[in-house]
Amino acid sequence: MGANPLAFGDATQPGGKVVHEKLLFCRGLDHFQAPLQTVLNAGQEQHSLRDTGQAPLTDLFVLWVRQDRAKFNYYPSLDAGAGQGIVLEPKLQLRTVSEGAKQWSGQVERF
Repeated sequence: MGANPLAFGDATQPGGKVVHEKLLFCRGLDHFQAPLQTVLNAGQEQHSLRDTGQAPLTDLFVLWVRQDRAKFNYYPSLDAGAGQGIVLEPKLQLRTVSEGAKQWSGQVERF
């Protein structure tokens, strides 16, 4: 795997040692409600986004993939409590995932 190892422990303490792990698993101890709610109506190629939180959400990306074809949309912000309907532009040509990734990665990297 291409993960960076995490170091745990303190080798400076008597009997202390450092353990390196590449995989970290955590069991949830609480219920977390994500502030972004999404709904897909696949038959009509539509998404609905809703900010259910108390603060605006910024820099939202929607990547729609079907087999090896994809569409990409960027939304600069969504106000708290607001919703946004997204039509996945049937007129836009679907790109292969690898072809689109070259173009879309430049947009994502700036964040």
